[in-house]
Amino acid sequence: MLTLAQNLTVSSSQSIPGGTYNNVTITGTGILGLTGTLTVNGTLLIETGGQLSPNCNMVQGAGNFIQEANATLDICDQDGISANGNSGAIRMMGTLQYSPDGNFIYNGTMPGQITGTGLPATVRTLENRNNDTDPSTIDLVLSSNVGIRQLLKSTGGRMSVAGRQVRLLSDLNGTAMISNLNGGQVVGPVTVERFIRPNLNASVGYRHYSSPVEGQTVSNLATAGFTPVFNLAYNASPTPETVRPFPTVYDFDQAFVGSKPASSMPDFDQGYRAVAPTAPMTAGKGFTVHIDANAKVELTGEPRNGTYTVTGLMRGSHPDGGWQFLGNPYPSPLNWAVLVAQPNSLVNVGEALYVYESTGPYVGNYRSYINGIGRSVVALAQGFFVRSTADNGSVTFTNAARTEIFDPADGIFRRDAPETRPLLRLTLANAANTLADDAVLYAQAGATPAFDAHFDATKFTNPSGLNLAARLGSEQYSIKALPAFAGPAVQLIPLNVALPAAGSYVLRVAELLNLPTGLSAYLLDAQLGTRTALSASSSYAFSSRTTSANGRFSLELQPAGVALANASARQAALVQLYPNPASGSFHLTMPGNKAVGTVFLTNALGQQVLSRSFATAEADVDVSSLRAGIYQVHLVLDGSRVVRRLEVQ
Repeated sequence: MLTLAQNLTVSSSQSIPGGTYNNVTITGTGILGLTGTLTVNGTLLIETGGQLSPNCNMVQGAGNFIQEANATLDICDQDGISANGNSGAIRMMGTLQYSPDGNFIYNGTMPGQITGTGLPATVRTLENRNNDTDPSTIDLVLSSNVGIRQLLKSTGGRMSVAGRQVRLLSDLNGTAMISNLNGGQVVGPVTVERFIRPNLNASVGYRHYSSPVEGQTVSNLATAGFTPVFNLAYNASPTPETVRPFPTVYDFDQAFVGSKPASSMPDFDQGYRAVAPTAPMTAGKGFTVHIDANAKVELTGEPRNGTYTVTGLMRGSHPDGGWQFLGNPYPSPLNWAVLVAQPNSLVNVGEALYVYESTGPYVGNYRSYINGIGRSVVALAQGFFVRSTADNGSVTFTNAARTEIFDPADGIFRRDAPETRPLLRLTLANAANTLADDAVLYAQAGATPAFDAHFDATKFTNPSGLNLAARLGSEQYSIKALPAFAGPAVQLIPLNVALPAAGSYVLRVAELLNLPTGLSAYLLDAQLGTRTALSASSSYAFSSRTTSANGRFSLELQPAGVALANASARQAALVQLYPNPASGSFHLTMPGNKAVGTVFLTNALGQQVLSRSFATAEADVDVSSLRAGIYQVHLVLDGSRVVRRLEVQ
């Protein structure tokens, strides 16, 4: 009597002792493990999300093998998988369809396992779990060229490229990465692609790169559609903006900020230095490249792995000094929050991270992160800025700060963890909503009104011309920690607003979280005399006839039962005087573009020692003739006298 083989469908995690079947289907929720030989005469199908784990047992039969996209095959056989089924883990005589978007895990038990001729030319993930515990041996050897869509992973053991071409692919779906867990390593050169998403700027613009592989020079940034321009005459010229041909590749040295007074370039931009084509792309160094979004950079070399320290980071004496242009040294994203938590990872360097996002040919914005506020992930091959707090700073990169899971979001903003602290994120945008910038206030135990390198991110001015910052004292902040949101008195935080052109704009509440009970938040417009209560969906449209709205807007945090006396008192609180202490001069800003008028200073005895008159809303007051000491600054606003304390050094 003939007995027909049965069908098997696996929709959960289970193990079977092998056997003979007609069709075997592993669904998207199924994981099939074997403890004996599996014979399939019909079709063995691994659906998307399913997994087959033979556990070193044979899979054979006259049938077909089909692996769908994002289905996983574990491979224990020393010969990997073959294209014809004559050897390796899958020895089926029908059609073998290994997916070019599948996941392949090699978990053999001896060194020298090969991937085999059946491995597709592209895969979603390729992982080595063959760890024979001897760190000097090669556990897995590639048999053919392969392109990785998401993840090339070596856990514990070593995977050898063995002269094959390995390519980490990059496109709109993300950039593939290398993950080395538990001391694992990929040995041999790989090619890392870096595609630029066109969502913010689909044309030419400055993009910030770093090299994740060894042995590269900036000449390797050339692509089929992009030829870098190098011209060192740019550095020697007192007016580099006039040099031709204009270079397209630069590094950055804070020592040259403001070094060319004859130049029309902003002081900060003078820190960018043209490089020679032979300039090495050393570990942890950033470069900016004027390149089109559709130009895909490819860098080939030994993938970086281990510890790298960038030293000699100086603060300098220029007010815009101390900025350091670094880069992610690894062929994987870098989590800055994890790096900062490592002992001695930062020496004389603030914990704030600044990543540039191009929005046009010569403009863009910096997104900032610190202390859990913002997005801490730095993309593969991404350059970024930090700022030294003193001379002789250093940054140490370690494998512990590398991310191990592929994330198509790359460096796109999202919150890394649920926020439990009181927080207000305000967004300034143009009317077309094509440009935007954020300023964040949050409550942090241990914070002070002064700058704190552990909690605060100073404002990095955006080349787009659209800038929003909170000002406390003489500092501007993109992220500012407050000791608390609620207190015995109203807190007024002036906002500095810079605009690329006169026109219409909007201030929106992007986040308003965890406000203490009874606390209210308001947006004050000193020009119009309005006070707008803020909620999670608030927006405030305004027009400006100038590119500066400094002194016009402020945030008010008001505890229950406490209020400023009147609108005049609120406006008086918006008069800005900085720096304080002052040396030589101080800057005075009036709210609502009101003229400063007459300013006079009195000493500790009440004697008038200086008087000046101004017809502008902002003024620099020269106090170089005064002795060091404490003075009172007097001026009139809307008929009321305003007095500020000033220390002259």
